[in-house]
Amino acid sequence: MEQEQLIQHYVAQKLSKIEMEEVAHKMKVDATFKAAVDEYKLIASSIKISEKDKLKKRLQAIENERTPKKNPFKIWQIAATIAVLIGIGSFYVFQNSNNAQSLYASNFEPYPNTLQPVVRDIPGNLAFMEYENGNYEKAISEFQKMLELQDNPDIKFYLAMSHLNTGATDKALIILKSIEDTNTRYLPQTHWYSALAHLKSEDKKSALQSLKKLKTVDAMYKKDKRTSLENQLN
Repeated sequence: MEQEQLIQHYVAQKLSKIEMEEVAHKMKVDATFKAAVDEYKLIASSIKISEKDKLKKRLQAIENERTPKKNPFKIWQIAATIAVLIGIGSFYVFQNSNNAQSLYASNFEPYPNTLQPVVRDIPGNLAFMEYENGNYEKAISEFQKMLELQDNPDIKFYLAMSHLNTGATDKALIILKSIEDTNTRYLPQTHWYSALAHLKSEDKKSALQSLKKLKTVDAMYKKDKRTSLENQLN
């Protein structure tokens, strides 16, 4: 494997456990190789697709500061590789825990039915039965029928959850926003799922705002997960 490719795979953690250990050992005994790895990490951490101009200036500054003898391989070779990876949409090196979609996937779970037991002869039974069975499209239809008879913020919450479970994030956010200032028993949950919905939409700023609202309303609800998300988004 070429040295440049080896470093790329090491930084992206795409090597086997043994290969990772071999690279780590080589960094300890080969100062030049370690400098190359550190420089690649520096470049990688700087890249954002929307800030290519800033990256170019940063790379130029590094190139000017370094001498040819100390440079294991041309820094512009690294930049060229990165640019190609960005261009083809497969720049896996920069996958990290702050990825909005990844954070959403690792924190989202369908909210259970805690409002109404599914028993016979109770109005709304069908809506919650469909919800519990994961038939969210049918649940949406039934919840909407219920809301035509009574404007209930708790039912709206479950309507929003149904939309979120079908991937209709925008619809879910609109409904969740509409019940933020109501007497719903699910206010902490409303802010939590609003934060997750914003993450799914890759709106990290709004996600943080929802997490701050959650902390104000109920600092103990999802405390560990909320704190972890805040730290990763800040």
